[in-house]
Amino acid sequence: MNLYSKKCAKAKIYNSLLFCLLFCFTNLTFGQSRETFEDETNGTTTFTDNGQGFEISGTFFNVNSFGGAGWNGVDAADNKFVDNTGETANNDGTTFSIFSDDGTDFVVIDLFVYCANTSLLAHSGTISFTGYKDGNATSVYTFTRTSGFANVVTFSPNNGYTHIDFETDGASDYTDDDIDSLVITSTRDLEYIAFDAFQWDVAVVPVELISFTALVNDNSVELNWETATEISNYGFEIERCETEEVRSEKWEKIGFVIGHGNSNSPKSYKFIDEKIFGGDYSYRLKQIDYDGQYEYSPTVNVFQTISTEFALEQNYPNPFNPTTRIRYSIPIQSRVNIAVYNTLGQQVKLLENRVQNTGTYELNFKGEQLGSGVYIYRMDAESTDGTSSYSKINKMVLLR
Repeated sequence: MNLYSKKCAKAKIYNSLLFCLLFCFTNLTFGQSRETFEDETNGTTTFTDNGQGFEISGTFFNVNSFGGAGWNGVDAADNKFVDNTGETANNDGTTFSIFSDDGTDFVVIDLFVYCANTSLLAHSGTISFTGYKDGNATSVYTFTRTSGFANVVTFSPNNGYTHIDFETDGASDYTDDDIDSLVITSTRDLEYIAFDAFQWDVAVVPVELISFTALVNDNSVELNWETATEISNYGFEIERCETEEVRSEKWEKIGFVIGHGNSNSPKSYKFIDEKIFGGDYSYRLKQIDYDGQYEYSPTVNVFQTISTEFALEQNYPNPFNPTTRIRYSIPIQSRVNIAVYNTLGQQVKLLENRVQNTGTYELNFKGEQLGSGVYIYRMDAESTDGTSSYSKINKMVLLR
């Protein structure tokens, strides 16, 4: 697989600034497969190749065979093909289609055709190949072979086939254009067609990432992304690196979000990276298929502001009932103690008592067990290196 990996950029996204980008994971396909009909039953209008079912639609068209061996020049042991023996000569051509039986998109690489009139002699017509999607509702491509047909004097093993190459025979390379049906149409007295060695590939709908955003919120980063379509999507590993480590490309896995497997509708995802501490950070997604194959997204980059001073902010909301938020900042690693007191000076709740790194933090205080009234919350902090200390009190009101 052609993996895509982009190094962390130095670009910055400041607090509350969203960064959006469009990106589609590389289109993944299975290995090409060539159907020679050797395992199919004569007279059938269906065939299965590499686990994928196909149907053939067209008057008289079904699987047939020679009594001898070989026909298409690809495999000497091949003596089966699809044709329309029994077609009536009306000088108005013929038509048939090949389509996946479950609507799976595929791409056509090439095939071999024997073109003749109903007497298996030289013809004067043309043959066209048109790829459709959505049940023939949308034409993806079409091209016509008007000359260069092989000699059809004798229809016999390894004689008279014409190679149709979907990479070079049309106006452009059609081997990357996914379709769900291929319609083959001829004109005039080209009314007998036999085809074989149908080479195709499954065109897998990509895991299409249509947005990837990062939002800095105090000491956390919220990542949001959305996919338009998914096929075989096991999930996303979230990776992070600090910009200062970009030269060493030191990415670390910080989480995993399970995917939706197969989906043709938009899906939204979220991941929160808790407790980052100041500086430049880059994030990327590692999208993983069920078979273990993976692709990287481009990176999003954020800048988290470093606190420059101690601070204890006013709680919000205030007054409150029964929950409020208390935010505080420390500029250096410190032991922090935050507690709530009533007006008598009695401690009613210890909110924080531990060593914390530089950053901005937020606590939720729940007052369900307390009565209405005025309460005091106090912050005491002392740096672990003994160079700084801080103390502050604020009032808050609980209204029942």
